[in-house]
Amino acid sequence: MLKKRLAALALAVGSFVAVAAPSPALALDWNDRWRVNQEDRRLAERERRLREQRQRLERERYLREQAQRERFRSSPYRYSSPANNGYYDRFGAWHRY
Repeated sequence: MLKKRLAALALAVGSFVAVAAPSPALALDWNDRWRVNQEDRRLAERERRLREQRQRLERERYLREQAQRERFRSSPYRYSSPANNGYYDRFGAWHRY
């Protein structure tokens, strides 16, 4: 009998505390979520910085390769070579200019 009364009393007090002041009951969960969100945000920021750095390096490499190709491509005889005196149509036939 005493156990039932204590159980009912504990249930009543717990319900009253949860209804009267829900923030103390939820404060630890909120704090944990905030900490996890902070870590996620920090990781996302680091990943974004690494992605931007990788893109910048790829862009620089691409521009360096393009400059190197352009250096070899520039020639006064560029348009007079026999390979540039025509074009292929969509059927693959060669047509001279």
